[in-house]
Amino acid sequence: MMINDELLPLLPHLLEKHPELFSNQDLQELDYTINLLETESDDDAEDALYDFYINHRHIRDALRNLSEAEREIKNLKPSASKQYGVTNLFPRLHQIIKDNQKKRNMTDESKLQNKTS
Repeated sequence: MMINDELLPLLPHLLEKHPELFSNQDLQELDYTINLLETESDDDAEDALYDFYINHRHIRDALRNLSEAEREIKNLKPSASKQYGVTNLFPRLHQIIKDNQKKRNMTDESKLQNKTS
C-alpha cells in the first residue's frame, strides 16, 4: 500500500534532523502511537500518524516548511517515498525516537552532574 499523505514520509527526516522540535512528551506520544499501530492496516496507521502531526501544530508546520533542497538532498521527495506503506516507516521512527531519548537522557545526566560538582 502506498502512502497517500505527502508529508508523512518526511516525518523520520524531521525527527532525525530537527529533534529540538519534539518535546519529550511528543517523542513518548509518537512512540506510543507507533507501538499501537504495528498491528493495524497501513490506512489506519497513516490516519493515526496524520492525526499526530496535525494535532502538534509545530510539527505540522515544520513538515510543511521543509525546503525542497532539503528534501532533494535526503532523497525524501514525497513522490519517491510514497511507494512504500506507512508501516515501513516504523522501524526507522522507533530507532530515531530511541536515539533522541537516549541523547536527551545523557544530556540531562550531564547537567545533573555539573550541578552537583
